[in-house]
Amino acid sequence: MSKNKTHILILAIYTILFYAAWAVYTTLLKEPMTAAVGNEYISTFLSEGVIKNLIWTLPAILLIAHFREEMAIGLKEMLHLHKADCRYLLYLIPLFLFVAGSQLLNRHSLTVSQTFTPSLIIMIVFVGFNEEIVFRGVFLNVSLRYADNSFKRTMAFGINAVMFLLIHFPKWISQGTLGTAFSGFGFLTVMILSVLFSYCFMKTRSIWIPVILHSLYDLTVILLV
Repeated sequence: MSKNKTHILILAIYTILFYAAWAVYTTLLKEPMTAAVGNEYISTFLSEGVIKNLIWTLPAILLIAHFREEMAIGLKEMLHLHKADCRYLLYLIPLFLFVAGSQLLNRHSLTVSQTFTPSLIIMIVFVGFNEEIVFRGVFLNVSLRYADNSFKRTMAFGINAVMFLLIHFPKWISQGTLGTAFSGFGFLTVMILSVLFSYCFMKTRSIWIPVILHSLYDLTVILLV
């Protein structure tokens, strides 16, 4: 088997195992584990800080290191942040306005949530990096290696957005909100965010800008929605 075919096979196996592991954990194991632990903060740390890192972050970093020649952006470069790249954080302004506008349309008022707890802080700390290192650091990174024109880059963004949408299905199914996510067009928000994070990753060649945007967007949603 050629080297390219071996790499494709490894990536395909990784993708299948990743989606399968997260679906099984989210729909079958997470709720019993939370109930067994009892403590909200400990269960959140186990879920977001331990289990999600084992399923998402660790395999992704190992894969990036192993396939460094196949990646458009290497791990070392990806983990570096230039001061000039911080201008892309201005995209947080339209994201905030979008969330605030949705709040005003749905509830006719803009209030800050009173349910902000330490467990939510734990989630926000981990979720941005966990999700971005997989979907931008691995999946998009491999795609950009072969996207040598604007059409191919657009296709890479689109495929990445669909993959990012699909990973939300287990959560929506377990919460019983899958239908609402589509009837209320929440799925479009997920895909648009994915495209924005992908664009920032491609332009800055750093994982930190999409991580920060992702985390601050989640924080905004938690506080306002």
